[in-house]
Amino acid sequence: MAAEGVLARIESLGMGVLAPEEGLRALGAIMTARPGPAALGPVTTVSPFHWSRVVDNIRPLPAIFEDIPTAAAAVAAAAAVAARKAGGYVKKQGPSLNSVQATIRGIAVGLTGNDELLDDQPLMDAG
Repeated sequence: MAAEGVLARIESLGMGVLAPEEGLRALGAIMTARPGPAALGPVTTVSPFHWSRVVDNIRPLPAIFEDIPTAAAAVAAAAAVAARKAGGYVKKQGPSLNSVQATIRGIAVGLTGNDELLDDQPLMDAG
């Protein structure tokens, strides 16, 4: 894991890192996405960004980022309205950690042909 000072610097720039549980939750969402993970493309990235902070640190600001502060404010306002209408914030429950691990394990066993894989065993060691 990165040193706390590095994490603080990254977060001050508006970027973040995922905790292992968040990464597994994101992977589970991708693996169970409809019409399927392949529809997302060959590379998918999940990373937390606070776009208003990111654009505050970029000078000169490229044109592609010009609408981000406005968009971020609009999204925050819409979320607040939706939360008030719903009587509070309701978090959508994703797949369980066990479900994601079982899916990944099944894929790994299928790829390696080794049904004695350990959950924490590097795939390179699995054959």
